[in-house]
Amino acid sequence: MAKTGPLNRLLVLLLFFAFPTVRLIAAEGAATIAFYRATKDQAVYTKSPAKYEHVVVNDRTGRLEYYKERQPAHAIPKSAIESVIVKEMQVYTATGEPIPEAKSNPQSKSTRRVFRGYELIFKIKSPEGKNFSVFTEKNKQGFFETIIGKQSIGLQEFDLPFEPDESGGLEFTVYLREDAGSGKLKEMLSSFKELVILK
Repeated sequence: MAKTGPLNRLLVLLLFFAFPTVRLIAAEGAATIAFYRATKDQAVYTKSPAKYEHVVVNDRTGRLEYYKERQPAHAIPKSAIESVIVKEMQVYTATGEPIPEAKSNPQSKSTRRVFRGYELIFKIKSPEGKNFSVFTEKNKQGFFETIIGKQSIGLQEFDLPFEPDESGGLEFTVYLREDAGSGKLKEMLSSFKELVILK
């Protein structure tokens, strides 16, 4: 059975939800999970501007600019995905940390804001599980824009490498906030619909 511990959790910054509209990519990439290397370093962009796309995000925290490579650094094809488990997510903080007790405490004066959303668990077959593990190991602390199907979920950081199980497969989790809406979720997974398991 694939591991489900912290090593296999994606740290997603959830910038996708700051976009006023959904950003689409070409249809030929719709049945993949693609990872595009990204940087905030303008000097890197200036050296090879044709290699990058300038991305601007305006959200509640202000304006964010970064540069995304036009070609994916890694892509997981649909044929390598065993299943996509979709379930409602427990309450978590804005930084992505789970809150054990979901019930609100009227006596608590905490101002910590919580969200409810969706948890997408992608089960990846071998040998792609091993390939993805090698990719995350080589790119620890690197930032990538992740596109699932046709939709960007924004920037994420490979904080730790993903570890495959004994068979060479692995699973990783993506967290989506509730304001993504079931319609956006359905569109995101439309290319993988026969692999989706609702829980």
